[in-house]
Amino acid sequence: MYDIGHHEGAPYIVSELLEGETLRQQLSAGAVPVRRAIECAVQIAHGLAAAHEKGIAHRDLKPENIFITSDGRVKILDFGLAKLTQNEPPQAGATTLPTMPANTQPGVVLGTIGYMSPEQVRGDRADHRADVFALGLILYEMLSGRRAFSGETSVETMHAILKVDPSELATPESGIPLSLDQLVRFCLEKNPKDRFQSARDLALALETVSAQSASSQKLPVVVTRRRSGRAAVAVALLALGVTTFVAGRWSLRVVGPAASEALVSAAPRFQRLTFRRGWIQKARFAPDGDTVLYAAEWDGRPVEQFLVRSDSAESRPLGLQADLHAVSRSGEMAIAVRPRSMNSNYQRLGTLARVPLTGGAPREVLEDVQWADWSPDGQQLAIVREIDRRWKLEFPIGRVLYETPGMLVNLRVSPRGDAVALFEGRSVQAGTEWSVTVLDASGTRRVLSDGWFDWWYLSWSPAGDEIWFGASDRGGSHALHAVDLAGRRRFIFRGTGPIELHDISRSGVVLAAEVTQRRFMSGLPQGQSAERDLSWHDGSLAADLSPDGKTIVFREVGDAGGLGGAVFVRSMDGSPPVRLGEGSPRTLSPDGKWVIVWNWRSLEASLLPIGAGQPRQLGTGKLEDFGWADWFPDGQRILFAGREPGRRTRLYTLDLQNSELNAITGEGVDLAHPLAPLAAGHPISPDGHVVVAFDSELKALLLPTGGGEPRTLPGLLPGEVPIQWTSDGRSLYVFRTGELPAHLFKIDIATGHRTPWKNVAPADRTGVNGIQTVRITPDGRSYVYSYYSALSDLYIVEGLK
Repeated sequence: MYDIGHHEGAPYIVSELLEGETLRQQLSAGAVPVRRAIECAVQIAHGLAAAHEKGIAHRDLKPENIFITSDGRVKILDFGLAKLTQNEPPQAGATTLPTMPANTQPGVVLGTIGYMSPEQVRGDRADHRADVFALGLILYEMLSGRRAFSGETSVETMHAILKVDPSELATPESGIPLSLDQLVRFCLEKNPKDRFQSARDLALALETVSAQSASSQKLPVVVTRRRSGRAAVAVALLALGVTTFVAGRWSLRVVGPAASEALVSAAPRFQRLTFRRGWIQKARFAPDGDTVLYAAEWDGRPVEQFLVRSDSAESRPLGLQADLHAVSRSGEMAIAVRPRSMNSNYQRLGTLARVPLTGGAPREVLEDVQWADWSPDGQQLAIVREIDRRWKLEFPIGRVLYETPGMLVNLRVSPRGDAVALFEGRSVQAGTEWSVTVLDASGTRRVLSDGWFDWWYLSWSPAGDEIWFGASDRGGSHALHAVDLAGRRRFIFRGTGPIELHDISRSGVVLAAEVTQRRFMSGLPQGQSAERDLSWHDGSLAADLSPDGKTIVFREVGDAGGLGGAVFVRSMDGSPPVRLGEGSPRTLSPDGKWVIVWNWRSLEASLLPIGAGQPRQLGTGKLEDFGWADWFPDGQRILFAGREPGRRTRLYTLDLQNSELNAITGEGVDLAHPLAPLAAGHPISPDGHVVVAFDSELKALLLPTGGGEPRTLPGLLPGEVPIQWTSDGRSLYVFRTGELPAHLFKIDIATGHRTPWKNVAPADRTGVNGIQTVRITPDGRSYVYSYYSALSDLYIVEGLK
């Protein structure tokens, strides 16, 4: 502002004349080149630093308020929502932030949705660190061409700001340096104490990254912080060429008591142990603390056990083709011979055996064991196994300490042998929710931390006072945490992907694996002889294939799919897919115009149009669950599995014309196999008279839809899932999930005669544990399948606290 006054009774303001355009206008053309984005962000950071030093926080920073002049200078506009940042006592009954003024949404806390900090979303006091968060959002958008947090509604966007971490920027295709990705993520920490504490520090870090980029160096920015929240940026480490992570792929955030002056000594130190391509099943320290034993599937080969020293890069095979469970202090291994998958890499079954580290033949102990660990004295084993659909924890073997219809995984015995920790899973609308659970010697159970979307192993601290665990929340944030026996949880470390915590030595050294996981989708178009990769993002899961083999409906269940998963439709010719909405898709309508979708966030079933049209809600009454669903041939009714409050699942029909809902079976009947719920395809016969379903004993039944006595489907082997009727309605295509390759058969429903149809598997089987879903056209001329791939690298980590 140059002047202010009155002229002929009218007030006036003289402002600088700016020629150029807003950053929003520039972003309309897509992402900004990396170097230009950094230059722009540096100028914004210096401008904010000048305002902050005068006690002024902007609080509404966004691309619309950033003006770039014709000569490349950056101006920060519209300080209309700015305020002095001195402490102000909150008024009773009110938040510490006013609601938005005109031109913004009424009743929403101060800021612009999509560029608000978490504290602004919550209505907490916001200071200059909210501007740091907003600048991180702007830089993210300049680099990627998309917003870091977005949703179809304002509520979804605000939820993402509070709970979700944005997808990584530094990919092989993007050309964005990892150091810049790390810097952006540090700006976007949810807790203001964990961000850059001043715009001046941020500007300095940006300038360092700019210099690094110009010299084509690839050293990451390393950031540490004190527990008090006073952050310092270790830009000196860059100049010295010091890096604390040899792999250069994890986003490093260090939490520790050391002051920022002790940066080098406080930072974790990573030493990579494995260098082949594949998946590490499990790893443990040997009693000496310097030797590591692990089981891995390298280069698509069966699982094998290896030994590697911490001072060597060479792994030595032990000649055992078996999974690893645990290593005792006396030097004896608990292993699983003849292991087999249970729908994923992490759910495996085998015969428990003991074998000395010094060699010898394994001594078999017990069949069908899923998890095992040694007592501290090496004399007893704790195990988890499933019997009659109930998961049992036994310690020692034969003494049931705990049992549940839920899932029990990854048990570890405490250093004193007086407790067992494990992950416990329970079914919820969105799938399975996991908790860290501890049981003492009497079987008393305590849940220490719950609400986790996925688990990545756990281990006791050397003193036995904490349990360290890797887990993912529903926003896709992967991190290591610690929880003590009173349930107090603290954050340890966050990576860009899952971090498996395999073991902790008695000296506090961590054995961890970095995992790259994806779901792929491949298919055979009609009339072609070679399969085509039809994957889209990082979690493509085939839901249905049209009868003519031309259209696939699939769900993105990975990071790119978002919190609720995204529904897509695409052509088998490989053309780009179209996003239909959010949720979990079921099956296509007979005319190919609608798909049934369940949205676990809104707990609603709906029909999404494939082309033009509006979504239609399905009136499922007071049902609290909506399982698999299929269409009757006339396209006017659907059949689905549902559950009333306090009741078990049964089958219902829903008339789409009059919304009439009818139960057609008793309780305990489901369309999907409980151990492979997503494998179900089209259970209704071509004439609509028969449906394939499972009873509470997991027997496959042929149920007349018009009433009558069901009969058992003959010829189906345990674990197999029917997925599609043949065109003539006389046979069913079936397969067993988790196999590689997947062996598909046709079963005659009258005689049970089995005819091999096809084996399907990807060309590259490295890290692939089994086929998850298969969809086939009734004539068998086209198919599509999905599979999960996990690749991992093993590290020794020192300095985590």
